This record gives sequence, structure tokens and C-alpha cells, in this order.
Amino acid sequence: MHNSQCTMHNEGIAFGDVMAIRPFTLTIMPKISVFASLTSPNGHLCGEAAHNNCALCIVNCALTQYEFYFKAKKIILTHCQNCAIMYIVTWCQNKMKGGILMPKGSPELTASRREEIVSACEKLYQTMSFKEITLKEISIETSFSRPSIYNYFQTKEEIFLALMQREYESWAAELTVLCEKNETLSAEGFAGGVARSLEEHTQLLKLLAMNHYDMEENSRPERLCEFKAAYGASLDAVRMCLKKFFPKTDSERFLFVFFPFLFGVYPYSVATQKQLDAMRDAKIDFRKHSIYEIVYDCVMQLLGG
Repeated sequence: MHNSQCTMHNEGIAFGDVMAIRPFTLTIMPKISVFASLTSPNGHLCGEAAHNNCALCIVNCALTQYEFYFKAKKIILTHCQNCAIMYIVTWCQNKMKGGILMPKGSPELTASRREEIVSACEKLYQTMSFKEITLKEISIETSFSRPSIYNYFQTKEEIFLALMQREYESWAAELTVLCEKNETLSAEGFAGGVARSLEEHTQLLKLLAMNHYDMEENSRPERLCEFKAAYGASLDAVRMCLKKFFPKTDSERFLFVFFPFLFGVYPYSVATQKQLDAMRDAKIDFRKHSIYEIVYDCVMQLLGG
């Protein structure tokens, strides 16, 4: 039979006499007349009498191909003039998101789904603790099931690490803009710019203070490498500012002190009522400082101001 090489199973979308199934599998279309009703008005001729190997009779034939979209899936119909059979090849399955058609497994779709997962984690982290957040909780905030998350992240810690990576990338970008848009900056101006940028990235400081070790320890090496690249970009951004605005400052010494210092900013600027009550009962004179104040003072001291 002509369709002896076809992979016939029930995965896919059924409509009329046609079944669109997984990539590189074929479905015979016995009623060619169905084609007109399915494709109109979206179907169009994409290759007429092209000589190529027919997927069914496996010889060099004159093929006519048509393509159209059904439920955001690209369907290619091929008519072989040798075996006189029209069949469907679903070369790619697609998903519509934001009005853009993205092939399954494409870098764009993968990045989009990773971003959706990370954003869901970020939303939960606003009101829940690291320990309380589970993959199940994250999946509820996304458009796909919990098992699907494992296609992109193997552990909860990898998702959090990706969130911190995104924070580092965003912060580095802001510092790069600070450097490029200013010809000169005073110590006060630079300290204020860095303090404001970190004030807008409270989540980065929270992640550094609370869960950094667990995130790195329970992530795959390739995910950790991606994170370290983002961390390195933030180092480079601060270094670039120092060399431009303060060429006499020992930039490496500055970095060696400043980046470890960031791990302690969040606990000193954000305290729960339970912590405040405990310090009061322990008779500790604690005055909470803002992120801006803490970072500004540190940068000024490192610059000798």
C-alpha cells in the first residue's frame, strides 16, 4: 500500500476526512474535494509541479503543494502526479501566542514559555516564601500543566535562579545606560544612580539574601553557567562605570567589597514584625534603613567620599 510508511495514530486534530498528526507523519486524504472547503479563504498554492521525491511512492515526481492554517497549525498538502494521491504532511506544529505564530520547539517559543514560568514564580514570590512555592503552585499561574514545566526547568531552584538571572541582566542594562548617557559623574551622582537602580531591584537583593546557595546547588551546570554569565555582566557594568568616572579608583577592590556587601542589604532594609518584636524584646536598638541609604553610603565610602 502507498501508505505503508505512514505513522498512523490518533494524536493530533481531526477535521472531516483529514487528520493532522505529528511532524513528519503522513495522512492520506481520500476526498480531494474536502480541500477546497478547508482551505478557503486561507489556503494558497505554495509549490506547483516541483520535482522532488514523493513521500509515498518514493520516486522523483512532479508534486504540487498547498499550505494553510487550521487552529494556528500549519498544514501542508502535497499532490503527487505519479501516484495521484493527495496527502498531508504536518511538517511543523505551531502555537499562536500574542498574535505571532511560533513553531513548536522553536527558540522563540521556548524562550516565551520559560519567561512565562519565571514570571509566575516572580508573582508568587511577592506573597509567598521560597519554601512555600512549589512547581504545582507555579503551574497554576501558567497556561500549561506541571509536567510541562519539566521541559524547561528540572527543579524549583532552577526557576528561581532564572529569576535572579533576569534581575541581574536588567540591573546590568540599567548601569550600562547610566554609564553611556553621562560623560562625567560625581561620587554623589554615581552613588545615587547605583542606589536608585538597586532600590528598583529589591527582588534581586531578596534572592541574594534568602536563597542564593540553594538555587545554585540544585540547578544543572548549564543553567548555573547561564546565571553566572548574567552575574558577570553586572560586574562588567559596574567596572565600566568605575573606569570611566573614577579612573584612579581601584575598581577590582571596589567590586570585591561591594558585591559581597549586597548579600546583606535586604535583611537590614526589610524586617518582619516578628523580627522587630524579637529585637525589641532582646533590647537591641535597631533602626531600619532604606535600600537607597545603605547602598548610597557604601558606594560613597568605597569611593573615599
